[in-house]
Amino acid sequence: PEFAGKVNIQQGNLQQVLAALQYFNLGDLARGLKPPVYGNAADVQTVAVGEPEAALIVQLRRLAEIEAILQQQQAVKQSEKLPALSQLQGTFGGEIAVAGSLRTGVQAQFNVKGDDWRWGKYVAEKFSIEGSFQDGILTVLPLEIRSGKSAIGFSGQLGQKAQSGQLRIENVPVEELAKLVELPFVDVTGNLNLRANLAGSLENPQLAGELSLLDGTLNGEPIKKADGSFSYSNARLNFGGSALVTQTEPIEVTGSLPFELPFAAVKADSNQIDLRANLQNEGLAIINVLTPQVAWVSGKGAVQIRVGGTLQQPVAQGIANFENATVRARAFPEPITGLTGAVRFEGDRIRVERIRGQLTKGEIVAQGVIPLSVPFAEGDVDAANPLAVNLDKLALNLRGLYRGNVVGQVQATGTALRPQLSGNIELYEGEVFLPSAGGGTGLAAATSATPTSTTEVSASPAAEVSASGVAATPTSPSFEVGLNNLQLKLGRGVRVTSAPILNFQATGGLTVNGTLEDIRPEGTIRLTSGSVNLFTTQFRLDRGYPQTATFVPTQGLDPTLDVRLATSVQEVTRFRTPGTSVASEIADEPTSFGSVRSVRIQALVKGKASQLAENLELRSSPGRSSTEIVALLGGSFVQTLGQGDSTLAIANLAGAGLFNNLQSVITNATGLSEFRLFPTRIRGNEVQGGRSGSGGTSGAGSLGLGLEVGADITRNLSASIIRVLSANQPTEFNLRYRISDQILLRGSTNFQGDNRVTAEYELRF
Repeated sequence: PEFAGKVNIQQGNLQQVLAALQYFNLGDLARGLKPPVYGNAADVQTVAVGEPEAALIVQLRRLAEIEAILQQQQAVKQSEKLPALSQLQGTFGGEIAVAGSLRTGVQAQFNVKGDDWRWGKYVAEKFSIEGSFQDGILTVLPLEIRSGKSAIGFSGQLGQKAQSGQLRIENVPVEELAKLVELPFVDVTGNLNLRANLAGSLENPQLAGELSLLDGTLNGEPIKKADGSFSYSNARLNFGGSALVTQTEPIEVTGSLPFELPFAAVKADSNQIDLRANLQNEGLAIINVLTPQVAWVSGKGAVQIRVGGTLQQPVAQGIANFENATVRARAFPEPITGLTGAVRFEGDRIRVERIRGQLTKGEIVAQGVIPLSVPFAEGDVDAANPLAVNLDKLALNLRGLYRGNVVGQVQATGTALRPQLSGNIELYEGEVFLPSAGGGTGLAAATSATPTSTTEVSASPAAEVSASGVAATPTSPSFEVGLNNLQLKLGRGVRVTSAPILNFQATGGLTVNGTLEDIRPEGTIRLTSGSVNLFTTQFRLDRGYPQTATFVPTQGLDPTLDVRLATSVQEVTRFRTPGTSVASEIADEPTSFGSVRSVRIQALVKGKASQLAENLELRSSPGRSSTEIVALLGGSFVQTLGQGDSTLAIANLAGAGLFNNLQSVITNATGLSEFRLFPTRIRGNEVQGGRSGSGGTSGAGSLGLGLEVGADITRNLSASIIRVLSANQPTEFNLRYRISDQILLRGSTNFQGDNRVTAEYELRF
């Protein structure tokens, strides 16, 4: 008997077709129209995982463990490179004409079209296929899939035992295809064009063709030209081609990688890789792309390398020579010049043969051996000759960490993909940067906020890490620099700063572990001098107190400070005669009088550098409340403005920003407890705004510059000298002795008839 028929399809469903063909995963495509071979009930026996006789709490714990295992299994499925067939969704319509007999078999003609097909995150806006089926061979004329500007087309014949045809790919994002083959250190983007001839069988497909990359980038850098040829056979991808990153000197690359298609039955003969590259001179600019931390500038060089082994454990053979080259590294403010030497790739290790280069006035010399991907075995002769880098008077610039000079030696152990740095480094004449608080540094925040309670500052430490460290391990090699008990010494002229507030001179040493992205120092740094600048007031380290910054690994670069700072501010006391109106904002001169006195303020900080405000305690002598101390720290601007002298107020505000750094340098260099330059009002023989003893009233006069130099003889006894530099005024000598918070003795003289001795008793209510 013979039969014939025609089928019209309207709103066909892809999942129904897959269910009819019993296609559940990509591997099912390899069997064609043959029905699947199922197991029996004995193949799917369950395994008991519970503990029904255990206590309830034990059963709940076991349930949590099972749920965690199921989540892990689900995560593995979600990480698969291609979606499951169950995620293929869409509708289609068309016409199928069928004819045949039991003797001749089935013959069919078909024309099917679909719109908006989705397979996971992949979308096909248009799908069409036209062809025939006869004698077990599917003829496609043609198959077209379009999504935006991207298109995939195929024309040819497919059979269980033989196939032929041509595959066409246009403007397909290569980053999606690159996910199928994991290549270390390489991130490729662009639009791929491909022409390939298909052969072989469905179980062992074979391809050969050519490809090109348009609008491509490699690790974010543009590729001027890239083309090549490839072949695919026996589950192995072979390729060769060239890429032009610079204007000249193309990079020649060939390789062979195992790559198994999910629906193919054949497996790769091994997981071995074979990659070869030749580049020289200007072609070495590929370094700029593969390692953004280093950039090739100029010079002569040649690299010939062959990488074997596996993607997880590569083995390299080859040599790299450099002669009078210039490279630029982000860690250094100037390029490294005169780079000369050789690097040999010897299988599982890299041998550096005395590479030497100059950096400003310093020199870098590297020599030794480091394994490529697997640490040296015990007893390996090269384990005693680790890669060592000598740093001689280098200028270093690690953004956000350190800027200054470096000397020392670093040993690199571990592997080239994951080096571990140890050794001894000394920093000198440089600056270590601390993290700044999220809402302003503590002292500044404390003096600008309402002083009814401790100011809340949301800190953001530079490195918040858990004690357990990083739990995940990447499946493919990745480059990471580790620090293994690296000894860091702070030599002469090293400052620890958090601009523009903190500026300390420091000495001591640290032991550093972690990685460059997660630095974990440990040790105590002693702060020998320095200041905290509040613009209108400057705190200095209180001499005689063991000022320290203690680093602990879990806090990263956010040390715990134990410091005591001190400053002196002027307190103006004003009185009004009974006849003066309280509501008057600016008092008339005949109805007001008062005095100016020095108040010593101490700031004690014990806590994280990024959380100064939360750990700040303010004290004063004579004693003042926290509200009054914060008001005093507002500076001379507020005081003089309250006296109605706006000119002097503006001069005080400008002078604070201008003179603070100069005053700090001089007090640190001389050991003085007080060195103060200040603007002042000169009226007759009186000085307003600068005297630390009794004062007079405000009034008209000229604006001048005053100088106060003081020293603490004991904690309660101090002496100072005041001199007006811009007027012919006599020098004033002052002596101050505090008996208690309530009683203060002062004496002053200018040795020209103005001699004063006062005893002050203060009662606050």
